[in-house]
Amino acid sequence: MGSISLHKGMRVVDRFNQEPFYIVTGKMNGKFMAEVDRALDEIRNDSPYFQQHLQDKYYSESAYSNQPLLTREENEYIERYKEIVVGLKADSIPYSYKEAHKITGLFKGVLDLMGGKSKLSIRIEYVSDPKKFLEEGTNRFYIGNSLGSAVSTVKGKYWHSNNIFSVDQVIVKRKNTSISQDKVSSVAVVKDALYNSQTKLLYVNSDEQIKKYDSVKECMEAVRTGKVDFAINDIYSVNYYMQSKRYADSLAAVSEYNESSAYCLLASAQVNDILKSVVNKLISSISDEEIDNVCVKYSSGIKYNASLTERIEDNLALIILGIAIAILLIVLGYVVISKKTNALIQSKENEILRRKVEIDKLTGLCNIDIFYEKVAERLRISDEEFYIMNININRLKVVNDIYGIEEGDELIKHVADRLKMFRDSQTDGDNILLARMSDDNFFALLTKEQYDLIKTFDLVDDYHLKINITVRTGADCYIYSAEI
Repeated sequence: MGSISLHKGMRVVDRFNQEPFYIVTGKMNGKFMAEVDRALDEIRNDSPYFQQHLQDKYYSESAYSNQPLLTREENEYIERYKEIVVGLKADSIPYSYKEAHKITGLFKGVLDLMGGKSKLSIRIEYVSDPKKFLEEGTNRFYIGNSLGSAVSTVKGKYWHSNNIFSVDQVIVKRKNTSISQDKVSSVAVVKDALYNSQTKLLYVNSDEQIKKYDSVKECMEAVRTGKVDFAINDIYSVNYYMQSKRYADSLAAVSEYNESSAYCLLASAQVNDILKSVVNKLISSISDEEIDNVCVKYSSGIKYNASLTERIEDNLALIILGIAIAILLIVLGYVVISKKTNALIQSKENEILRRKVEIDKLTGLCNIDIFYEKVAERLRISDEEFYIMNININRLKVVNDIYGIEEGDELIKHVADRLKMFRDSQTDGDNILLARMSDDNFFALLTKEQYDLIKTFDLVDDYHLKINITVRTGADCYIYSAEI
């Protein structure tokens, strides 16, 4: 039957009811027949939908042709209206999600298959409220989950297509726990926005035991946190979320639930009959192999994208350890810096105290006691000839009497600044020692060359008072000697 479409000039014009096939053998082969029956029972147990797969493969419309057999009226309808709109639930991995700002996923792959089999264009939109979306037009559809073939429309308000594909359901439970009917108090399932399943859930005796959540992730979280005993979800979604460390460490998925989750297209009950037929024919023309390829493509190899909150919670122990180490390092750093800071402050304070003791406050030159200590040190470590020059400011008392002590201090600082200027102008100026001995008296330790130069250096040059102020100098020469 399935090969008829391969013969030119032949086409399928009608189909009849299915008839069962039997394996027949002689009466003496009862033992052989028992083995055959056992094998068939094993096939049914291992693959409950094996018989349906055989039927779809060899007797569905896709068995005769990869293209739908559309009537003239159906083709004219497509030419006239050209497009249908299909709504999808956003962020429902692996079924519907965005990648690089484009809608992708298993549903998108199936809709692309349908669109490729006719001239009917399929436009996809993300939908938050399926009911409102379907009520806005008669060419609108929504991909929904029918939990097998047991689907009932809501008071005749919605129409549903043939099933597009089915996905096995699994039980998600906490690790190291067992499930028995007498111990189950609650089960998590995903809310169905448009219709209710008539399928009796495993281990569930009443509707009060069923807790409905908006997503598979919320169902699994409810199991993980102990809000429910277990969840029943499709295997593709469960496999995706089981990549998360939080679920892989605490949950287990078991195939004890012999139900499949079938997906179909839902529309308003007022949808055109011709469009209904077109949609069902497009669905029927999709082969099992094509569906399998789409399912494999979009259900495997998708890396779980954990949220920031999940990353924090999954790595909370490491984060706490890291924070503890960081705090410890900060405390240690604070202690080290505090010690260094205190040592620096102490050093600065000592330096300030030392300068207060060693340095003349008015001129910034060292005082006479420090000068004598440094001269003595120079005598111990150097055999160079040097001079101690005595510098005296003439008429300082006159300036104090006439212009005041403040002006006298300015004159003293001016002479001290000129001495510093001379020291800084010399290439070996670091060897020059300057000190203030008394109010108008300074000492300078100089080499002979420096002494010869300073004698010609005007120490009261540019002083602003227009009176005759001079500086009187004298010097003694010293040479290092072992007998000293």
